[in-house]
Amino acid sequence: MSEPTSSRLWIFVVVAGVLGGGALILTTRLTRTGPMIFLPYAVLIVAVVAFLRSQRVTLFARRFGYTFAAFVIATLALFIYLDSVVNPQRLHDPMWRLFWPFGVFVLIGAVVSAIAAKFATARMRPGGHSVV
Repeated sequence: MSEPTSSRLWIFVVVAGVLGGGALILTTRLTRTGPMIFLPYAVLIVAVVAFLRSQRVTLFARRFGYTFAAFVIATLALFIYLDSVVNPQRLHDPMWRLFWPFGVFVLIGAVVSAIAAKFATARMRPGGHSVV
């Protein structure tokens, strides 16, 4: 079976990232317990991995890229919300103070996306056909 169309995958990734960002924002608004922030991230990664498996994306680089993009979009939505709504005076800080937390999250996202991309591999039957 051939690779799925890239535009369909990117649409899913963007929508999943935006919905994940919305879930992260709701989590920060509705709860005060820090570890709860991991729940929307976990749901986002599981949803992207499940979709990639169902679409039989075979290349590791593509699986990593799609997963990482969804993670970054969700994280970017959260950081924009935190820096513009929750703590707007932070925008007057030096740029490095704005971007280093985002950089840490991107690094964590890269590691998580690499692991998720490995698990998104469709299993192969002996005849060369993938099994979801």
